[in-house]
Amino acid sequence: MENKFEGKTAVIIVTFNALEKTKETLSILAWARKEPNIRIFLADNNSQEDLIGYVRKNFSWIYSYQIGNNLGFAGGMNLALEKIREEKFDFEYLMIVNPDLKIDRESTMRLVESLKDSGEQVGIIGPKVISNEGIPENTVLKDIGLLGFMYKVIIQQINKTTTSPGFVHPLPKVITEVDGLSGACLLFKKKLIDELGFFDNDYFMYQEDRDFCIKARKAGWKILFNPEVEVKHYRGSSSETRTNSYLWLKEQTYVSMLIFFRKNKGKFQAHILKYFWIALLWVRVIRNNDKEWAGNLLARVKNTKI
Repeated sequence: MENKFEGKTAVIIVTFNALEKTKETLSILAWARKEPNIRIFLADNNSQEDLIGYVRKNFSWIYSYQIGNNLGFAGGMNLALEKIREEKFDFEYLMIVNPDLKIDRESTMRLVESLKDSGEQVGIIGPKVISNEGIPENTVLKDIGLLGFMYKVIIQQINKTTTSPGFVHPLPKVITEVDGLSGACLLFKKKLIDELGFFDNDYFMYQEDRDFCIKARKAGWKILFNPEVEVKHYRGSSSETRTNSYLWLKEQTYVSMLIFFRKNKGKFQAHILKYFWIALLWVRVIRNNDKEWAGNLLARVKNTKI
């Protein structure tokens, strides 16, 4: 006999042109249909596919919403949260799940229990996220200063590594308090959401999770990474169908980090980072490394307002 799923939990999935991988994710989440303490809310960012039609036909028990415009990840999450409140679902925990994430009943239950048992001041918890190659992903964030961040970006460019600045390497092997977690799969207490609101709509894609974690810690909340709970992540679903997706993703990476520095470090540091990006891209143009996309991205970064 299965253990009872305790702790009312609302699960949010935000999608954009991710029909095939969303099908897999929802199929695995089918266990939630029989759970009175869990509800799934899916918000679609105006996909070209009829994803909402598919969900309403095949997963009618899921609360699904079509967004008229692409609001981005943060905007989609905020709209879904509004819908949860409209449905008057009195949840205790809020979980965000990427549309290309595979999470089963046991992992969900263990994550909820872990947050429930972690004490009053713990407001966010996240699992270990494993890629489809079986490699643990960079999900644990650490505070970043401007000089340290720029130095690590330069080292990354020189060594051609995929290690991202602003992340903890290697991952902790036991349950650990951390500076922040990335948003592939996160669990929040409702009390924290009621106190702080949710993601900042100024972020279209990337850094909204880092920004929110900073707000949470400033308000006295703690954040835990639990490597004892594992989920599988099949990356790329929200961008893989976009034309020039690599350029677009790089643009979102650069612009979101500029917004993050402006909001959390001040305009002066954001301006320095902007000119650092510009110098870095000029080097790539001069060296003729990916000249076309570097030139296009250079123009977009130059036009970004701080």
